[in-house]
Amino acid sequence: MGGHGTEFWNKRVLKSGHTGWNSPVTYAYDQLARFKAITKVLDGLPMKTGRALDFGAGVGDFAALLARRFSHVLAFDISDLATQEATRRYGHLPNIEFTCADSILSVPIPEASLDLVLSVTVLGHLVKEEELITTLAYLRSRLCPEGCLVALEYTPEEVKPPTEYLRSRSFEQWESLLAQSGLAVRRTYGFYHPSEARCPSYDKYSRSPAVRLLRRLQFWMPFDRFFRRCARAALRDADDFLWDGKPDDVMKIMIACPSPKGAAGGRVSADLLGETL
Repeated sequence: MGGHGTEFWNKRVLKSGHTGWNSPVTYAYDQLARFKAITKVLDGLPMKTGRALDFGAGVGDFAALLARRFSHVLAFDISDLATQEATRRYGHLPNIEFTCADSILSVPIPEASLDLVLSVTVLGHLVKEEELITTLAYLRSRLCPEGCLVALEYTPEEVKPPTEYLRSRSFEQWESLLAQSGLAVRRTYGFYHPSEARCPSYDKYSRSPAVRLLRRLQFWMPFDRFFRRCARAALRDADDFLWDGKPDDVMKIMIACPSPKGAAGGRVSADLLGETL
């Protein structure tokens, strides 16, 4: 994960101030939609609230979200600049521990100590299958038996060729890789995508006259706050960006839990996962 990957994300932080979408128009809506979606998913999970890991924490927004409900949050990232920015923004929160390293494998986390691992569009950047499986297996070994991994990832039916920094995988591939790592998918939610799975509230936001005008400008930074205000207005009463999982979802939030010892993985009962949205 380190090396060139660190340089890539450091450049993103220097350019955009975060590790999300390059476009500030897309980022303003997307980050808030992700925040609301993860909040709703976590609200439906009956879990202990001791220790949580934000895997690939970026500038710390989701670590701060987890800090509202968990006693201790480990915010991990490979980008030192992202970690510095996360510390600047949220270092005042006493229950967040910010950690930067080339790999999560080098972070000393006790086995079976985590109630939750949250990964928001991070695992897809582990391009090599061996590295992904090793990482997932490590995360699984750090989860307590009743803990779970909550991961938002791109899950297209037609898989695109990988790039140096991103590899798309179908849901079936994700499910298989998780199973190989000792994790069983218990439930999925569908999540919007700004180009491949648009939703009405995103269209309302992105097609508003002011946003359409300003997005044509080459220098967007002065308008970041304006885009965020417009996104908040579009999302104020909206929930169309998140739904119960369907086979053709382009983006999915996957909830995976440790498989019983000796099990081959795959789907297991969802009785403990709360009510449907």
